[in-house]
Amino acid sequence: MFRRNAGDEGNSGKIAYRPGFDTTVLAIIGAGAASARNIRMWDNVRVEGNFTAPGNVHDDCYWTGSFCGPNTCNNGYFMAGMESEINEACGGAGDYDFSTHKMYCCHL
Repeated sequence: MFRRNAGDEGNSGKIAYRPGFDTTVLAIIGAGAASARNIRMWDNVRVEGNFTAPGNVHDDCYWTGSFCGPNTCNNGYFMAGMESEINEACGGAGDYDFSTHKMYCCHL
């Protein structure tokens, strides 16, 4: 266990093998108050088994609007995903050959 600061929740800063609240894990509990604990990893992380993230994995991301033509992310962001759908409004002639695109952009 690490030294906690005033205001930190009682379990913050713990690394526990099979703690009472979940006896199937090695628990790493972040620093801070219960509603705002944080863990930051400075090195590469490799997951050999399954990775489950019930919350946001990367919260500095956004969806662009849907566009008929080219679409880009803001400066400093990269495209992490994209959705396309056929849209007659993009200039098709009744055969739905054109699509709109929206991109999921995340901060570098």
